[in-house]
Parts: sequence; C-alpha cells; structure tokens
Amino acid sequence: MSPHRNPLVVFSLLPFLLLSSSRAVSVHTTVYLDGSVRRELQADFLEDRRRNVLPELKSALPIADREGSTRVADVQRATRSVILAKAEDIDGASVDFRNIVETPLSLFTIYTWKETLKVPADTATAIEKAGRVQAEFKYKLVMPGKILEAKAVAQAAPLEPAPSATPASAVPASEAPPPEAWLPETPPGPATEVPGAPLEPPAEPAPPALAGPEATIPPAPTEVPPVAAPAEVPSAPALEPTPAMAGSVRPEVLGATAFFTLTAEHDQYEITATSRRLRWGYVLTLLYILAFIVYRIAAFLVHQASMKPKRI
Repeated sequence: MSPHRNPLVVFSLLPFLLLSSSRAVSVHTTVYLDGSVRRELQADFLEDRRRNVLPELKSALPIADREGSTRVADVQRATRSVILAKAEDIDGASVDFRNIVETPLSLFTIYTWKETLKVPADTATAIEKAGRVQAEFKYKLVMPGKILEAKAVAQAAPLEPAPSATPASAVPASEAPPPEAWLPETPPGPATEVPGAPLEPPAEPAPPALAGPEATIPPAPTEVPPVAAPAEVPSAPALEPTPAMAGSVRPEVLGATAFFTLTAEHDQYEITATSRRLRWGYVLTLLYILAFIVYRIAAFLVHQASMKPKRI
C-alpha cells in the first residue's frame, strides 16, 4: 500500500518506529486558522543508524514540501515536513472550530484538536529489544490562539475478560454429586451383653403411664420438609476488553504552544487541546459601526443646536 493511502503509518506510528533506531524524536504539529495542518518530524541519530532512520522518513513522507539533514556535533538530524489541507488526512486526528457564520454573536473562535497516537505490538517489541522502553519523544502542538486546556491521556493494554461463573444448571447430571438421602432415626434396641465388656448400671425404668383422660398420647411423627435445591446464582457479566486509563500527561503550555513529553511504555495516547482566538476583523468591524453611529448622533445634535434662534 502506498504511503499516500496509509496516513496511519505516515503520521501516527512513525514517532514510535523511529524510537528504536534514533536518539531523539520530535513531532511538530501546527494548526492554522482554516483548519489545515502542518506536520513536521525530526529525528536525531548517530552515523551508524543512518540506514535505519533516513529510509523511514523518506518513505513515510514522500509528499514533503521541505526536507533537510543537518549535523549537530556527532549527531545527524533529519527533518521532513508536509502541509495537509485537512486534519482528517491524519488517521485518528481531527480539528473542530466554528466560523463567524455559525456563531455570529461570539467574539472568539474556539479550536479543538484531537489526535490518537498508537504503539503497534511489533514496534513495542522492537523498542524492548533495543532497550528503549523508557525512550521519550517530544510532541509540540501549535494552535491558532491561546491554549486554554491541553492534555495527553495515556492508556494501557485492554483488560482481559473476567471468567464467568458456571451456573449449577449447566453442570451435566453425570458430573453432579448425588443428593444426600435422609434416613429417620431408629430407636435403639435391647442392649446386648458382650463378654469381657464392663457392665453398665441398668437404666431406671420409666414411670408408668397414667390411665384415663390424663393418659399421654404419643406425639405424631414430625414431617421433615424436603430439602430444596440451591437457587441458581446469576453469574456476573464478563468485563469487555476496554482500554485501562494509565494516567494523564500535562504539557508545558506557553501561549499558543504546548510541549508534551511522551514515551513508548503505553499502548496509545489521546491528545486533546482547546484554544481561543479573538476575531479581530469582527471586532474592528463592530468598532467601525459603533463609531459611525456615534458620529451620526453627534452630528445630529450639533445640527439641532445650530437651528435654534439666537437672542439679539
């Protein structure tokens, strides 16, 4: 598949791919007033890693409008840059804003940038082999207007589904334990003498039963209710594999720029930023209209004052 048709590999995975072979990776994202985006990638690497870094950069951004390679001391720095007409060209990214036609009564335009950076399984394995699990890469975001809020939410691996308890009705009858039979108690019979056994004192005879109406009637045998089978306990629903929140990364915000420091130890990052920009053209137009109204009112008052007759 051509890199032109695979923006996910081009923009979302490349920073993590470069971590396994470069010393430092920087991602610069600039959002313009019309919603277009500039994406720039920088990778610092040693000379022996040149074969790994440069082909990845060149194959990932073949439509770059600017590229370069500079030397900083003993480190090579490669840069590739491209301007995109739509943020949707970056898979997992979007920019949302309302223009003056949609919100004519607002003096500000609110921009919201969202992007998902994912670490593929094979990339994580490569980084672990290279000993760069804790490797960091810089993510710089420039928004049109002052940034009000920015964060990167790190997400861990999805949760494994919990094993559900098997209901009693699902157990086959052949494997079920046999029910315990209830046997009535049998009254003891006459004692049998055992040769050589110690003799026990004879039991005292029971008092004779009373005759007449006071005679005791033996109680009726008590019916024992049958033992009911245990009720089936509904099993708890299994947990769906959802990403577990691993924490939030707060960037350093300077005006319209946010600086993130991210690592490859998490599976993905959800980057969100909101900025606000004053509509200067709208404000100047309102000021011009207001000044014109004030001028016309003042001119009318002056004209009315000049029409009054003067005293001689």
